[in-house]
Amino acid sequence: MEIVRKPKILSIICIILPTQEKWKPAKVTLTDLFRAVQLALEAGMYEPRTQLNGAIVILDMEGLSLTQIMQFTPKFAAMALDWIQQCTAMRLKAVHILNNSYLFNMLFAIFKPFLTEKLRKRLFFHQKDWNSLMSHIDAKCLRPKYGGTLECLETDGQLLGEMFELYQKEFELANSFGYLRKQD
Repeated sequence: MEIVRKPKILSIICIILPTQEKWKPAKVTLTDLFRAVQLALEAGMYEPRTQLNGAIVILDMEGLSLTQIMQFTPKFAAMALDWIQQCTAMRLKAVHILNNSYLFNMLFAIFKPFLTEKLRKRLFFHQKDWNSLMSHIDAKCLRPKYGGTLECLETDGQLLGEMFELYQKEFELANSFGYLRKQD
């Protein structure tokens, strides 16, 4: 996951899901993966420019497997979309989905009934059509992998973890709200 800034306009949050060999559902649950995405989005929300102008999210679905799709349930889809559409303070301007295959279409069918009309209008499916993507996002804000010209370092999990540590107090505060679970 990475956050790329588009000067004076919007933040672009690129979420490259750990598909293929990187996400093994037997080792990392879908809930834990969702929590990691939540952390990334929360970190992006602390940026003043994101708070003012909103964000564009890019979801790269390359390598999504049937084993991974089988982890998603309608209950999870409803919870995740409710969180995105009703609970986050981020102004979500658009969601661009890349490398979406026929397997992704199966996954999207689970989520589709829970999408609000507002979010439906902000979803864009590009598959591998970088020209289509660049009709929405300037090439200067996209990595060469997506047809753009942005040159920046690839980040690894360690660097991302260090960035999240900078927001430790904010995460703790955000997690202090809501309902408390009874201890058994």
